[in-house]
Amino acid sequence: MGGVVHIPWKLLASISSAVDSFRRTWNGQGQQANARYRPRADHYDRLWEYYSNTAFEDLRNWSSYKGRHGLYRYIRQIYNPTFRLVEFYTSIYPGVLTTDARRLPDGTPLAIPLARDTRQEIRDALGSFWEWSNWQEQMHVMLRHAAALGNVLVKLNDEVDRRKVSAEVIWPGLVSDLELDSAGNVQRYALEYDIEGDGGRCHRYREEVTKESIQTTLDDRPFDATGAGARYENPYGFVPAVWYRFNNLGSVYGAPVTWCAIGKLDELNHLVSQIHDQIGKMLEAPIIVKGGKNVRVLADMIQGSKQVATHESPDPLAGREQLDVLYGPPEAGLETLSLDVQQAMAAAHALVQEVERDFPELSMFATLRAMTQTTGPAVEKLAGDVKHRFVRAAAAADRQSVKLFQMGLAIAGMRANSGAWGALDGKRRRFLPFDLASYEQGHLDFDIDMRPLLPEAKGEGYQVEQSRWTAFKMAVEAGMPLEMLLRDDGWDDARVQEMARHLGGPLARELAQASQDAVPAPGGPR
Repeated sequence: MGGVVHIPWKLLASISSAVDSFRRTWNGQGQQANARYRPRADHYDRLWEYYSNTAFEDLRNWSSYKGRHGLYRYIRQIYNPTFRLVEFYTSIYPGVLTTDARRLPDGTPLAIPLARDTRQEIRDALGSFWEWSNWQEQMHVMLRHAAALGNVLVKLNDEVDRRKVSAEVIWPGLVSDLELDSAGNVQRYALEYDIEGDGGRCHRYREEVTKESIQTTLDDRPFDATGAGARYENPYGFVPAVWYRFNNLGSVYGAPVTWCAIGKLDELNHLVSQIHDQIGKMLEAPIIVKGGKNVRVLADMIQGSKQVATHESPDPLAGREQLDVLYGPPEAGLETLSLDVQQAMAAAHALVQEVERDFPELSMFATLRAMTQTTGPAVEKLAGDVKHRFVRAAAAADRQSVKLFQMGLAIAGMRANSGAWGALDGKRRRFLPFDLASYEQGHLDFDIDMRPLLPEAKGEGYQVEQSRWTAFKMAVEAGMPLEMLLRDDGWDDARVQEMARHLGGPLARELAQASQDAVPAPGGPR
């Protein structure tokens, strides 16, 4: 699928306004593949306003969007589940990261639990990489941007002078050019943003990375940003970045968590905002003063009471509290359209229920808290649809994270082995087993274990562990080879051999006896 079309920066200034470029639909794959840079950057800004609960606050910028969709001119985000939904998916990586990527003995959940067969040298190197990247915080920034905006780019910084390789989360609105292969691997990307120079002058910086080269420009002229030259050969043979699409719709660009319900949310806030304003100004009942005016004058005043466009008004918010006063003839009476607030609220509540049917994540925990008794099977059935969505999003995030970590370890290994880092301390020696060939040859392959939707209590973890070892004992007594059981459980050759040496005898007999005497700590032997 193609990347973004290159457009001269001066031409971008003439593209339609920010909100005109914002659309509710994401189903045009051709449009997505060739989307122009500036409107897409504005698109991300609008989506972030939904997340931060500031949508519609800039009345001038949002006026065309409200007019196009027939929304109340004073609409606010009174009901906004976007924040809750996005934060729900930041829990894809719960818990903490450790400096050696090992499981903690006290059962504290790991944010990124590596599969049990992950080699120790990979665990050790990842610990340093996570520390240099501040990944304990940055992993949540990645997830937050992906869920709220639909896309996020994470690139690797090869900082030779600091002797570090780290990951950096990039706001997707800065990505001006992007090309992916059929598997979603980044083949080319470009970043564009403004930087301030001497005297406060603003300059346009561009960084373009392909598998063949890396080049940087400033105001469309070659610019050496790193000391390696304005254009130099890519030493890695791959583009050191990943592009995470939260909802992959088969296009270069993904969709945010709320992509299917933005129209419903707008309609709901359209209604609720009017209800709130009507209550605040006594349902906006007009006041008619009898006498002193004839019917013709009254008709002229009614015609003159029409409001100008929101962005043309000197006080755009005045209408929320304004009471219309009309002078009429002595025989004039007062008659208004009455609004049953209860009926209006019932209609709004029905829309809320419709939105929460689209997003069962919003009500899952409240429903669980309301249950006086819960069992494992009951929770699994209740949260089945949520678990499916959680696992799907987590698996997609894991895939991109693994690719990012593999590339990071390969680049760090190249630097450590080349002498570019000079004398190596303990943290940097961890990368010596790796180089660029390790990435291509699969020597950096590892998996991330799926996290539970509902975290287990510490006691529950011990019970699961005890059940597992009891099942091992029974299987061995029935004649199954223990080595086969351990391998099915994710143990690699090194761990099986370590266990055999630790027991000091025939593996099956000793382990079966050990399971009778004591239950190992959660996580099994290491």
